[in-house]
Amino acid sequence: MEGSHSPFGMIWQIASATGWSVHYILWKVPYPTLLLMMQDAPHWEDGETKPKAGAPNSRPKMKSNTAALFEQHLNNI
Repeated sequence: MEGSHSPFGMIWQIASATGWSVHYILWKVPYPTLLLMMQDAPHWEDGETKPKAGAPNSRPKMKSNTAALFEQHLNNI
C-alpha cells in the first residue's frame, strides 16, 4: 500500500474516512491536526524495512565507520 502523493490525496482519505466535506476539511480543521490524523492512519509496512523491537538480529551486523572511529579512539586512550 502506498501513501498519498499530494495534499489532495490526504484530503480525500480524511473525507472518505470521516464523512467530512472538503470545505469543512479545508476551512475548519487546522492543518497540523490533519497531519496528525494522517500519521495515525492505519497503513501497511514492509516487514523487511523495520525489524520489531526486541526481535533477534535486530542490531545491524556491521558497525558504521563513525562508531568504529570512536571505538578506536577510546581504545587508544
